[in-house]
Amino acid sequence: LEQPATLDEWLSDGRIDLAITIILEDDIADDDIVLDRDDLVWAHSPGVDFLAAPPLPLITWGPRCFFGSLASRLLSASAIDHRVNYELPTIAAVRTALASGAGIALLNRGIITNTKLTSTGPPALPEAPPVAYVLRRRADTDGNPLHDLVADQISSSFRPNHNGTPPR
Repeated sequence: LEQPATLDEWLSDGRIDLAITIILEDDIADDDIVLDRDDLVWAHSPGVDFLAAPPLPLITWGPRCFFGSLASRLLSASAIDHRVNYELPTIAAVRTALASGAGIALLNRGIITNTKLTSTGPPALPEAPPVAYVLRRRADTDGNPLHDLVADQISSSFRPNHNGTPPR
């Protein structure tokens, strides 16, 4: 499990041939295979008003974190003072920190489903763009029968909705 920026580097330099990664919907390339879509939310412990005492304390997965980088861009564009308080290695650690009231994180909605975490959105915090989970291939793997088979197996393991497209 690696950050999307790392996976893109590995695809570019040939260390890997295929990757399942998360990207902004606006960044979907023509050759990406969309596996699923999700919304992003500002997740935190219920009852904690993080906006009352700036800077807004962010929790991320580290300096190359897709969610943390996007959160910083969105908050900066909205002139909301913020800082990264914790960079944690796992989703379990992030959820624990969020549940304890240590900060707020921009996460996909699926991560907080069935937890005691809550989310805050506009107008208090900026709206986040939708994301997609995609299967990306190294550019020179097109037409390779083994890569085609693996890509087909991965994409067929995601269940499309009634009209044949991945769920929204």
